[in-house]
Order: sequence, then structure tokens, then C-alpha cells
Amino acid sequence: MNFETSKTLGYIGALLIFFGTGFTFAGSMDFGLIRTAGIIFVLFSLYNLADFYNAPNIFPKRIGVAAAIFGSTLSSTYGVAILMAMLSTTILFAVLLVLVINVVFFAVAAFFVKRSLKELAVHSGTNLFSTAGQLLFIGAVLSTFILPVIIMWTTLLVLAFAFFKMKKPKPTPPSTIDISPS
Repeated sequence: MNFETSKTLGYIGALLIFFGTGFTFAGSMDFGLIRTAGIIFVLFSLYNLADFYNAPNIFPKRIGVAAAIFGSTLSSTYGVAILMAMLSTTILFAVLLVLVINVVFFAVAAFFVKRSLKELAVHSGTNLFSTAGQLLFIGAVLSTFILPVIIMWTTLLVLAFAFFKMKKPKPTPPSTIDISPS
């Protein structure tokens, strides 16, 4: 896959996560699948950009990928909360348990994504990736409160803009050093 396709996948994926999360906040859980598709698009983009830049650290480690996909899927289903409520004695306990599980998965995923975006910022020269990764991690760690969730949500726009702003590096010209014996 070429650079422009990877860049476009990352841009579209970040926007899908943004809109999927926004509509999920508005009360429609059907958009959780859109958010999960966006996460897969961004991860696929990072994988291809890691190949393009020949930097394997751009792609998050396996545990980060699993945490991102599982955490997104878990948070987009009310069925888990309902199941926990049926198994426990109180609904408050079930809601708190689901909230703690989400925070753990979001923090683990955000840690690996932050490292990946920092590496991508170094290779691409687009410092917005590093900023997006840092904001995403801070928001994920503090996501039990409302303001950090809003920070994480708006960070997705920063990430989309970073993908949009990213330029393809110019190829370096071959060296013209004469190494013939004189």
C-alpha cells in the first residue's frame, strides 16, 4: 500500500472514531461499530506507515492493538453492563466495574498509541502526531471524569488533521562521492 492511501486511511479512520464516539455519547450505541472500524483503519494506516518509513515502532505492540479493539468493543455494548448487573447485587457495582475495565483498556491502548504516534512524528516531521498521542494518553488515564473524555474526543480531530497535514518525504538523491582509485 502506498503512502497516500495509508495517509487517507488514517484520516478517515480518525474521523470515523470521532463521529462514532460523538454519536455514542448522544445515546445511539449503533455507532460503536463505526468507532471500532475507525480504530481498525487507523491501526492499518500505522502498520503501513511503519513499513513505508521502515520503522517497526510506529505500529503499536500487539497488546496495544488488542486493548484498543477490545476496549472499544466493550465500551460500545450495553449488554456487558446489563450482564454484570444481573450477576451482581447492585447496578452501581456493575457500572463501576465496567467503568474501571474501560479505563484500564483505554489507558493501555493509549500508552502504546502514544508511543507509536511519537515515533511517527519523528519520521514524518508532523509534530501534531506527538501532541495527539500525549493528549490521548492523558485523557485515557483520567477518563473517569467528563473533561478528559471531551479532551480525548477532540484529540481525534487533531489526529485527523495530523494525517491530513502529513507530507510524503522527498527521496534523497544518490550520493555523488567518487570512490574510484586515482
